[in-house]
Amino acid sequence: MAGIPMRREVEMSRRVLWLSLLLALPLAAGAGDTGKQLSLPVSFETSDGFVLKGDLTAAADVNAPVAILLHMYRSDRSAWAPLVPDLLAAGFTVLAIDQRAHGESAEEVAGVRALVLLSPGTNYFGVDVVEAASSFPGPLLVVAAADDRNAVESARTIAARHRGTDDLEIYRSGGHGTRLFGPRRPRASRSTAPGWRPTG
Repeated sequence: MAGIPMRREVEMSRRVLWLSLLLALPLAAGAGDTGKQLSLPVSFETSDGFVLKGDLTAAADVNAPVAILLHMYRSDRSAWAPLVPDLLAAGFTVLAIDQRAHGESAEEVAGVRALVLLSPGTNYFGVDVVEAASSFPGPLLVVAAADDRNAVESARTIAARHRGTDDLEIYRSGGHGTRLFGPRRPRASRSTAPGWRPTG
């Protein structure tokens, strides 16, 4: 379950961002008269079609720099709420977004054609991986190293339950996760069903 590059998380149209700022400024100024700061919900579409949700709180100055706040793993944009007033007081416009698969940016992604699971577990922070993978109709590649015993057991369970085409690769060594991307390691075993066509 590889992470998505951070660069994609912050790719957003400048035109859309500045339009949002211009629309927000009059409202933010009006809110300032009552001693309150108004945050507006905004959304941005990434280059691969995913929609990120966020809150925009505008400074009084249209030329104010913009602070873009990205929360940590398993959190959401609300985690930044205590910091926003300080940033506004310092002259920043603030944009806090929910990153992919977090908060309101957790919508289901359509068009997934294949899955690759690297050193998987059967339960990933409450997600039943075995059940999810078993119902996935497309090709599935599962990779683990023999010295990562839990991942090997999980990989075999997931591959056995998958109803579509699967490819299970177990390496003799390599450790967990991205450590497998070190020097090429000999495979201890490989189970490939017909129809899997890896590329690259």
